[in-house]
Amino acid sequence: MFRGHLVEQKLAWKGLTLALAILACQLTLILVVSAVWVHLRGIPAGYASLYGGGVYLIPQFLFSLFTLSRKLGPGSAGWVLWDFCVGAGIKLVSTVALFVTVLLYVEVEHLPLYVTYSLSLFFQWVITIVLNNRY
Repeated sequence: MFRGHLVEQKLAWKGLTLALAILACQLTLILVVSAVWVHLRGIPAGYASLYGGGVYLIPQFLFSLFTLSRKLGPGSAGWVLWDFCVGAGIKLVSTVALFVTVLLYVEVEHLPLYVTYSLSLFFQWVITIVLNNRY
């Protein structure tokens, strides 16, 4: 029993470490892309790029927080699936809400916003594949 508990804790810690590493890599990517936009097109483009990165990063953080908040135990596979489905719904709704908020209430350049969001989304897959083989 004690050994199984340690294995569960190790798996939970591994998932948390992977999630935090992905979020840290994404934040670094967003800051670098925003700096490039500032260099190429000025400060308003940099702010728009930061907004695009925020529209990606905030829902991703909420998803990670929700899916990793449950303590795992024997027979919890159904709850893990439930958490991922609800977490995906939270991510979708919060992404739409953030896009609507940014596009309606903030005057931003659209190209840096969408490019940074798209790059963040693309590199989520790349970073996950690379880090999932490491951790």
